[in-house]
Amino acid sequence: MSIASQIRAARARLGWSQEQLAERAGVSPRTVKRAENEGRPPPSGPILKRIVNATGATIAIIPDTQETTCTKLK
Repeated sequence: MSIASQIRAARARLGWSQEQLAERAGVSPRTVKRAENEGRPPPSGPILKRIVNATGATIAIIPDTQETTCTKLK
């Protein structure tokens, strides 16, 4: 499961809109949309951490086969 789909699933479990998650994470709604978009590069690690922490979820980070590093968010 991708990071984007994990964030979407965590937000859906809470019943929050992207705007509500953005407010709780202290980021713009556009940033949340970008984090949930499979086809675009995700926001930076610190921004992803804020989004994930706002949901109270733990997101598994699995390195892409083309990536050489992996950052744990929580």
